Amino acid sequence: MKFVLVIIVGICLWSYTQGYTTEEWADLVKTLRAECRKETGVEDLTIQKVYQTAVVDKSDISLLKYIQCIATNGGFVDEEGNVNEDVTITHLKKLGISDAVITKALQSCIKKSEDIQLKIVYYYECYRKYLPERVFAV
Repeated sequence: MKFVLVIIVGICLWSYTQGYTTEEWADLVKTLRAECRKETGVEDLTIQKVYQTAVVDKSDISLLKYIQCIATNGGFVDEEGNVNEDVTITHLKKLGISDAVITKALQSCIKKSEDIQLKIVYYYECYRKYLPERVFAV
Protein backbone atom coordinates (compact mmCIF):
# COMPACT_ATOMS: atom_id res chain seq x y z
CA MET A 1 0.00 0.00 0.00
CA LYS A 2 2.85 2.39 0.78
CA PHE A 3 4.27 1.70 -2.67
CA VAL A 4 0.99 2.74 -4.28
CA LEU A 5 0.90 5.91 -2.17
CA VAL A 6 4.46 6.69 -3.30
CA ILE A 7 3.27 6.34 -6.89
CA ILE A 8 0.28 8.59 -6.20
CA VAL A 9 2.52 11.21 -4.61
CA GLY A 10 4.83 11.01 -7.62
CA ILE A 11 1.91 11.56 -9.96
CA CYS A 12 0.73 14.46 -7.83
CA LEU A 13 4.14 16.12 -7.93
CA TRP A 14 4.23 15.75 -11.69
CA SER A 15 0.71 17.11 -11.94
CA TYR A 16 1.66 20.11 -9.83
CA THR A 17 3.39 21.60 -12.86
CA GLN A 18 1.66 19.77 -15.70
CA GLY A 19 -1.98 19.16 -14.77
CA TYR A 20 -3.90 16.09 -15.84
CA THR A 21 -5.17 15.20 -19.26
CA THR A 22 -8.67 13.75 -19.26
CA GLU A 23 -7.29 10.21 -19.59
CA GLU A 24 -4.67 10.72 -16.87
CA TRP A 25 -7.34 12.14 -14.59
CA ALA A 26 -9.62 9.14 -15.17
CA ASP A 27 -6.75 6.77 -14.33
CA LEU A 28 -5.77 8.71 -11.22
CA VAL A 29 -9.39 8.86 -10.03
CA LYS A 30 -9.64 5.06 -10.22
CA THR A 31 -6.41 4.68 -8.25
CA LEU A 32 -7.34 7.30 -5.65
CA ARG A 33 -10.81 5.86 -5.14
CA ALA A 34 -9.53 2.31 -4.73
CA GLU A 35 -6.72 3.21 -2.34
CA CYS A 36 -8.78 5.61 -0.25
CA ARG A 37 -11.70 3.17 -0.09
CA LYS A 38 -9.31 0.47 1.12
CA GLU A 39 -7.61 2.82 3.60
CA THR A 40 -10.82 4.19 5.14
CA GLY A 41 -13.30 1.32 4.78
CA VAL A 42 -16.00 3.63 3.45
CA GLU A 43 -18.92 1.83 1.80
CA ASP A 44 -19.44 2.07 -1.97
CA LEU A 45 -23.10 2.99 -1.48
CA THR A 46 -22.07 5.94 0.67
CA ILE A 47 -19.66 7.20 -1.99
CA GLN A 48 -22.29 6.82 -4.72
CA LYS A 49 -24.77 8.81 -2.67
CA VAL A 50 -22.26 11.64 -2.22
CA TYR A 51 -21.43 11.66 -5.92
CA GLN A 52 -25.12 11.80 -6.86
CA THR A 53 -26.20 14.42 -4.32
CA ALA A 54 -23.01 16.42 -3.60
CA VAL A 55 -24.01 16.28 0.07
CA VAL A 56 -21.70 14.76 2.65
CA ASP A 57 -22.90 13.17 5.88
CA LYS A 58 -20.57 14.98 8.26
CA SER A 59 -21.24 12.43 11.01
CA ASP A 60 -19.77 9.57 8.91
CA ILE A 61 -16.13 9.51 10.02
CA SER A 62 -15.03 6.97 7.36
CA LEU A 63 -16.55 9.19 4.65
CA LEU A 64 -14.77 12.27 6.00
CA LYS A 65 -11.49 10.35 6.02
CA TYR A 66 -12.16 9.12 2.46
CA ILE A 67 -12.70 12.64 1.13
CA GLN A 68 -9.62 13.88 2.96
CA CYS A 69 -7.61 10.99 1.50
CA ILE A 70 -8.74 11.81 -2.05
CA ALA A 71 -8.13 15.54 -1.69
CA THR A 72 -4.74 15.18 0.00
CA ASN A 73 -3.37 12.35 -2.14
CA GLY A 74 -4.68 14.10 -5.25
CA GLY A 75 -2.61 17.14 -4.27
CA PHE A 76 -5.61 19.47 -4.09
CA VAL A 77 -5.19 20.26 -0.40
CA ASP A 78 -2.21 20.21 1.92
CA GLU A 79 -1.99 18.30 5.20
CA GLU A 80 -3.72 21.21 6.98
CA GLY A 81 -6.68 21.10 4.59
CA ASN A 82 -5.75 24.30 2.74
CA VAL A 83 -6.46 24.38 -0.98
CA ASN A 84 -3.40 24.12 -3.22
CA GLU A 85 -4.63 26.75 -5.64
CA ASP A 86 -1.87 26.22 -8.21
CA VAL A 87 -2.63 22.50 -8.47
CA THR A 88 -6.39 23.11 -8.52
CA ILE A 89 -6.21 25.82 -11.17
CA THR A 90 -3.87 23.80 -13.39
CA HIS A 91 -6.09 20.72 -13.04
CA LEU A 92 -9.29 22.60 -13.88
CA LYS A 93 -7.78 24.44 -16.85
CA LYS A 94 -6.39 21.20 -18.24
CA LEU A 95 -9.91 19.75 -18.07
CA GLY A 96 -11.33 22.71 -19.99
CA ILE A 97 -12.85 24.79 -17.21
CA SER A 98 -12.88 28.51 -17.97
CA ASP A 99 -10.89 31.05 -15.97
CA ALA A 100 -14.11 32.81 -14.97
CA VAL A 101 -15.62 29.63 -13.50
CA ILE A 102 -12.38 28.73 -11.72
CA THR A 103 -12.09 32.21 -10.21
CA LYS A 104 -15.72 32.19 -9.08
CA ALA A 105 -15.33 28.81 -7.39
CA LEU A 106 -12.06 29.68 -5.66
CA GLN A 107 -13.33 33.05 -4.44
CA SER A 108 -16.69 31.69 -3.29
CA CYS A 109 -15.38 28.66 -1.47
CA ILE A 110 -13.15 30.07 1.22
CA LYS A 111 -13.69 28.43 4.58
CA LYS A 112 -11.88 28.76 7.87
CA SER A 113 -12.23 25.78 10.16
CA GLU A 114 -10.18 24.15 12.87
CA ASP A 115 -11.35 20.72 11.77
CA ILE A 116 -9.35 19.69 8.70
CA GLN A 117 -11.82 17.07 7.48
CA LEU A 118 -14.81 19.40 7.74
CA LYS A 119 -12.89 22.15 5.94
CA ILE A 120 -12.13 19.78 3.05
CA VAL A 121 -15.76 18.62 2.92
CA TYR A 122 -16.92 22.23 2.83
CA TYR A 123 -14.64 22.88 -0.16
CA TYR A 124 -16.00 19.80 -1.91
CA GLU A 125 -19.65 20.74 -1.35
CA CYS A 126 -19.06 24.35 -2.36
CA TYR A 127 -17.02 23.53 -5.48
CA ARG A 128 -19.73 21.11 -6.61
CA LYS A 129 -22.02 24.15 -6.94
CA TYR A 130 -19.69 25.76 -9.49
CA LEU A 131 -17.82 22.98 -11.27
CA PRO A 132 -18.92 20.02 -13.41
CA GLU A 133 -19.00 16.55 -11.85
CA ARG A 134 -16.30 15.26 -14.18
CA VAL A 135 -13.58 17.23 -12.38
CA PHE A 136 -14.15 15.49 -9.03
CA ALA A 137 -12.72 12.23 -7.74
CA VAL A 138 -15.42 11.82 -5.09
